[in-house]
Amino acid sequence: MPVHEDNLDLPTHEDAVGASTIPGSIAHCTPMQTSTTLDNKLGVKAYIKCENLQRMGAFKFCGGYTTVSHCKDTASGILAYSSGNHAQAITLASKLHGIPSTVIMPKDAPPLKLKATQSYGGNVDFYDRYTEK
Repeated sequence: MPVHEDNLDLPTHEDAVGASTIPGSIAHCTPMQTSTTLDNKLGVKAYIKCENLQRMGAFKFCGGYTTVSHCKDTASGILAYSSGNHAQAITLASKLHGIPSTVIMPKDAPPLKLKATQSYGGNVDFYDRYTEK
């Protein structure tokens, strides 16, 4: 059955504010940087959020951690589908919560992403993106 927009519980501003506090001291407080070259090219003062310095190297950690936090009391495991940063975020967040995780990854996922996902304790099941749906 397709999900229709009128059946969704859309997040509110209060939901977003509440979610922003969940990673708390678990996530890194990443710095903001500026670039004179970028400022001059764009004609604005640009600020760059260095989320490459976040745990597991991407902003997806905060969302993954928040999602797993909502499931931690009822989940016996976490299942995700990703070939990269989302896989790492979910497996690291699951590890931090003591919940086993499995990620469905394409066989041709980048080797570094696969290795990182496995290093965070995620089980990986492969599929062929060209022959399997």
